[in-house]
Amino acid sequence: MTIKAKNFNTQKCNSCQNFKEIHFCVKRFYLSILNLQKNQSRMEKVIYKNEDFVISESDWTCASEVAEFIVRQNYVHHQDGDSASMHLQDEIAEVCLEEKNYDSPRYYLARDNHGELIGCIRVFHWNKRCTLPVESVCHVNPLMQIENSNSYSFWHVGRFAIKGKVEHFYHILV
Repeated sequence: MTIKAKNFNTQKCNSCQNFKEIHFCVKRFYLSILNLQKNQSRMEKVIYKNEDFVISESDWTCASEVAEFIVRQNYVHHQDGDSASMHLQDEIAEVCLEEKNYDSPRYYLARDNHGELIGCIRVFHWNKRCTLPVESVCHVNPLMQIENSNSYSFWHVGRFAIKGKVEHFYHILV
């Protein structure tokens, strides 16, 4: 989407390299909107608490925080911790966009005593219309793999991440 406007400085969009007019990359614009949600009060319901951490359930209002956490932890666990990628914000925005496609997702969040996210997982009841990650990544359509799939209810579990080393989090749980 390109918007022409007067009295604005033109800026280079890293994704598409457009210099001629103000250009809003849809992903970046969407991410900016989602970041505004961080300032809203969290819609989290505490379901477990101890002296080390709190586990709560939340709705879509935490999606941007979860997306950022997921992408950054993916770099920590799988790419030698280098989260300074030029494409980091694009990846976060892409995860946010994907999360908004799901009906009524529920997020389970683990936070330390300072309120910092240390783990998460997301579940939702699949409407059989939106594309699941297993379809886009592995090219597997669950409806084609299960006989009489219209008779079944499907739940998707995803966006699982733990901050830092797994051993540290496991030690806290035990």
